[in-house]
Amino acid sequence: MVFRKEKMIERLTREGRADAITPEIIKIMDNLDGCEATAQNWQRQVMDEPVLYCYGKDGNGNYVNEDDCE
Repeated sequence: MVFRKEKMIERLTREGRADAITPEIIKIMDNLDGCEATAQNWQRQVMDEPVLYCYGKDGNGNYVNEDDCE
């Protein structure tokens, strides 16, 4: 799976949460955009949450919603 910034923006807008897209969040999305996201993570495997883990271009990782990936 690959994280896509545009998918996240579309999802947040559709959910009525476009106001959550701050400059800081855009910076994080830019870092993660196009990077591989894996289902092998604690939150998904143990807590059964619909998230993937994605390491950004800077090497730092973040949980991302599976709906924001393709």
